[in-house]
Amino acid sequence: MDNEVKLNFFKEEIQCINDDKLKEFLTNLIINTGDWFFIDPASTSGKYHPAFSLGEGGLARHTKAVFYFLNELFRTEMFKISKREEDLLKVASIAHDIRKHTDTGGYVKDHARQGALYIMSMYKNTPDLLSEDEARFIAKAIDSHMGIWGDPAPSTDSEKILHLADYIASRKAIMMDFNVPITKDVVVETNTNKESCEPKDYVITFGKYRGKTILEIASVDREYLEWVANAKDFGQKEAQEYVVKYLAQ
Repeated sequence: MDNEVKLNFFKEEIQCINDDKLKEFLTNLIINTGDWFFIDPASTSGKYHPAFSLGEGGLARHTKAVFYFLNELFRTEMFKISKREEDLLKVASIAHDIRKHTDTGGYVKDHARQGALYIMSMYKNTPDLLSEDEARFIAKAIDSHMGIWGDPAPSTDSEKILHLADYIASRKAIMMDFNVPITKDVVVETNTNKESCEPKDYVITFGKYRGKTILEIASVDREYLEWVANAKDFGQKEAQEYVVKYLAQ
């Protein structure tokens, strides 16, 4: 994926950061992120996120939502956070799920910790863009962003506000519009002739078998297909319908 396409999707968020060196640090993070970050859904099952963060590009849209709610929480002035810390948390909000999946679409259970480690590794490559303490500030916020469902849980105001922004953005009742769509330059189009697509030839575009046809998955993991077929409130409705059709044959 072209770096310009990646950066354009988060253009407004980058511009909201006041410090030019932090903008450069965030730019490096985005450029070095795999294409999956702009393609994968925020939730492969659809259970834990609203409609706008499901389907292709869902994780990137969820990230924009977290950034939005973070800034709305800043406005309440209920948290003891300096303007510099606000900038650092803006970076953390864009990077909080930056290690959530693998390149093949698999979910990374300790992605919060992996994201924190990624921040520190990027800092070591560009130590002139922020201090080590600031890098650790971002890393700690990411490491604890899952709240009571992660380890460690957030303890400072800065850690709590990022968790709250992520929590609000993941509520199923939330609805949001985005003026920067995931374009055809970003989305991997795998099912271009869906009307004539046989169930066995339908390509899964999410999860650990992303890019595989239903037939290919069935040959190695039929239980996964049965889970998809029977999952309630599954976010990928079209894929679920094709799986059901295949299993009924």
